[in-house]
Amino acid sequence: MSNRLPLLDILEKNFSDWQVMLATFDKVWFDMAWQRVKDLKTWEQGELYCSRDNQCDVPIYKGNTEYLNVAKKHLDTGDLRAAAIYIRAAYEREIKSFCNNCNLTVRYCENPKDQKAEDFWKVVKAQKRRDGSDLLNAKVITDVESFRSTILNQLSHTAPVNLVRSEVEKAHAAITTLRDTLQPVKKRDLQ
Repeated sequence: MSNRLPLLDILEKNFSDWQVMLATFDKVWFDMAWQRVKDLKTWEQGELYCSRDNQCDVPIYKGNTEYLNVAKKHLDTGDLRAAAIYIRAAYEREIKSFCNNCNLTVRYCENPKDQKAEDFWKVVKAQKRRDGSDLLNAKVITDVESFRSTILNQLSHTAPVNLVRSEVEKAHAAITTLRDTLQPVKKRDLQ
């Protein structure tokens, strides 16, 4: 377990001109590895699943599983509930990754189930650039906050909710903008 991140360092440093296939059953390791290499643009990710077809196991390859891409596919097929769930997952992943990558202080919870997206969102909203300007402009904050009680609220997906396609599309656009704003920012860019 302690060799997971050093392994990525070795692959990046010594095998950058090789085709590397890294396979794991561990979802946490998969997510850690992907967060680390996704910006390199030379890595791709996918998932293999086992399905049954006429009494035989059949492997199913599920390519690009970035949450916003999956949400878009569900939007295109009219599955608004699934799209909303993936948009919320993308939102949570982006704000958590940003706080982690920039070494930001977030309220500590001994029980991880007590940790709320709000804890990360407050920290992200408060960030300033080196020049003193806000990291997120008011429109991004307003757009994200307008969907926090519905589409970005995990409890709203278990009860009957009247999701409106245009709102899910706007939430997708808001989180895409949030992602595009946060991903290039490094700790050195902040005050």
